[in-house]
Amino acid sequence: MSKINQEMINKIIVAVGGSNNIARNGNCMTRLRLGLHDRHLADHSKLKQIDGVMGVIDGDDQLQIILGPGKAQKAQELMAIALQTNDSSVDEQSPQSLDEVAKAQKSQLKSKQNSLIQGFFAKFATIFTPLIPGFIAAGLLLGIATVLEQNFVIGVKEHSSFLVDSINYTKVFSKGLFTFLGILVGYNAQQAFGGTGVNGAILASLFLLIYVPVGSIDQKATLLLIEPCLTPDILISKSFNILSSIKACLPEKLESIPGYYSGMKDFFSFTINPKGNIIGILIAAILGAKVERFIRRFVPDNFDMLLTSTITLLIMGAVTYLAIMPIGAYLFDGMSFLFKHLNSNPIGAAILAGLFLIAVMFGIHQGFVPVYIALVADQGFNSLFPILAMAGGGQVGAAIALFIRSPKGSLLRKQISGAIIPGFLGIGEPLIYGVTLPRIKPFITACIGGAAGGFFIGLVAMLGLPMGLNSVFGPSGVIAIPFMTSHDGALPAMLVYLVGLAITYVSGFIITYFFGSKNVDLR
Repeated sequence: MSKINQEMINKIIVAVGGSNNIARNGNCMTRLRLGLHDRHLADHSKLKQIDGVMGVIDGDDQLQIILGPGKAQKAQELMAIALQTNDSSVDEQSPQSLDEVAKAQKSQLKSKQNSLIQGFFAKFATIFTPLIPGFIAAGLLLGIATVLEQNFVIGVKEHSSFLVDSINYTKVFSKGLFTFLGILVGYNAQQAFGGTGVNGAILASLFLLIYVPVGSIDQKATLLLIEPCLTPDILISKSFNILSSIKACLPEKLESIPGYYSGMKDFFSFTINPKGNIIGILIAAILGAKVERFIRRFVPDNFDMLLTSTITLLIMGAVTYLAIMPIGAYLFDGMSFLFKHLNSNPIGAAILAGLFLIAVMFGIHQGFVPVYIALVADQGFNSLFPILAMAGGGQVGAAIALFIRSPKGSLLRKQISGAIIPGFLGIGEPLIYGVTLPRIKPFITACIGGAAGGFFIGLVAMLGLPMGLNSVFGPSGVIAIPFMTSHDGALPAMLVYLVGLAITYVSGFIITYFFGSKNVDLR
């Protein structure tokens, strides 16, 4: 298995046009992300020949180099060291001959054809990737707490007060994350699109404030208001997300529940409806970044700190109240309705699972995160995530079939041996870029295998047991099992997910063994 070392980093620097061509250096869980001054200087074919590089994606303003789990962070650190020392010995002259320049220009024009959409979704990685460790940690703690509560507290007459306190403590992190998630998203989104992060956080806070005076409704009236919604199903099965459950029950009256009062009940006589939540926050932050950059062009440098953010907030606050919140509310409701009904339809779930690897291949899968957030707010769990996770299971089954079909001692067997364990753990990029995608047929059969698992989960949902991830984001593969939950408890959801994975493994294996391994390179 290839290792990340300085020699490999030096080869990458040479292949992307030298250290002077690298403007930014970052990473996500599996990819080294480089911002280049001149993208046409990057030689993709040379990059792919470097041992350890599993694939290359050319985004709008990022060159993404797939290295695999546990390697991207180390590569980023070594790259930072190399760039800091600015070792010119690893640089090469940019192409000078007429043929090389023509070839480079052709490559640049071709990459621009698809770079706009790729680049837009690549920015979502910079918004949500830093939040993923927190999503996983909070979701894991919540999963443990939910299982303990359902088996040792609910319905048990005598239970330990220490256990109850421990469960409440374990839950508090997910409650804190989901309550103030919009602030984090707003900050990262405005930064990702070229603005000042704190402005995005302030705009996001407008969606979290309450616009009904706290004194206008007393505690007794509040209890009477929400009492019809406090059913045993909500108190027990959805105890981790009671507010979302009440919101679904009383969507028009939720604003009357006391919270942190904004000090204003309307905007110059216009009704304020902050229901748009994460969709509205993203729109406000992205547009706010563009407004900020526009204003900065006309503000003298000496007054930039004083005026730019001030003017930006005044403009964007009004735009948010008058336009973005209403639009965001419609988009939020529409997105929730669409995907919730797709998820409970076996055909729709099969299509989603079957096509998801294509989104991963182009690096735009982070664009699903706003949908995840909308589903959690609407349902209390992320019903889309386990369906999309089936795609990775199809890859695992296909890889096992190729391993059996390939001759002993082959390079393919060596590649699969190094990538199959991460595949079971839900990290599918090594299998995609190193095994199935280069051979095309196995990639297609792997997608079909994932679709079979998606069909099963959609069928179970249609029959009355919708289930999903207890967090916005989490791991996939077998380690996602403790994260599953449903209105009927965590254990049934875990069982459905486990059966779905088994179906994808078997389907991916059978279809690839008989149809996806013929006339392909098995060496």
